[in-house]
Amino acid sequence: MTIATVVYVSYGVKTLDLGWIPDDVAVLIVHNDDKLDRRTISHPGVVHLGSGANIGFGAGVNLAMRHVVSDRVILCNPDTVLVRDHWLALVRATGNEVVTVALRDAEGLPNSVVNSYWTLPAFVASALRLGRFARRDGRTRRIVNLALGSWGQAHQESVGVGGGVWPLHERWGSGAVLSLPVDAIRAIDGFDEGYFLYYEDADLQQRMAAHNPDLRIRLAAVSPAEHAVGGTATPAIRREIGRTRRRSAARYASRQASRSWHIAGRLIERTAR
Repeated sequence: MTIATVVYVSYGVKTLDLGWIPDDVAVLIVHNDDKLDRRTISHPGVVHLGSGANIGFGAGVNLAMRHVVSDRVILCNPDTVLVRDHWLALVRATGNEVVTVALRDAEGLPNSVVNSYWTLPAFVASALRLGRFARRDGRTRRIVNLALGSWGQAHQESVGVGGGVWPLHERWGSGAVLSLPVDAIRAIDGFDEGYFLYYEDADLQQRMAAHNPDLRIRLAAVSPAEHAVGGTATPAIRREIGRTRRRSAARYASRQASRSWHIAGRLIERTAR
């Protein structure tokens, strides 16, 4: 069993449930706003880190990584609810494994947490959030996935899957909860801080896999955790979040190898203005 450090980038929440983390574990909380009431945090291993501004998720993790001395780090969104079994699953890892757990939303619907890297049509659909028009467990989503070919089939299979192991250069895990080897993150200088929010988790893992092709992603065979997708976003800022998503999508596309991706990225970026 590997001891890990837990990192939260806190934004838009008043408290965090840290009961799933053993008392002797270091917990680094990066404050991207001042809403979190520190008096509600009783875990003895907590260290509070102030960014001084909302610097985004990747930059927040990079700030925390300066203080990490363990050989594994667990990233957890503030709107993800975990229990002790999830802790055990996330730390039972070898040095070449990225580990995550299954997630379901507040309605009990499963999320897809280990996905193939996108084909270009699937990526455009993701950037424009076309999936919001079709329930994850519905017939329309299944039809759309069929139209997206091999990526869509892999995505459909990933929803509700009970566990598995894949090469990291083929699939990546959602940053909602993710256990990673620290050396693999530091080898590529951490997150690209040009992403403010969205796609930075896929970018990180794609670069990690390019640097070390032996890395794997494992979905632990444990009961799902709950992730209130978008739960920390208020209606007043959702349009700006949509623009942020498209700007990040444009950045991701610009870093892919083919010219068609670059063209798609420029077109996506125009919709974010």
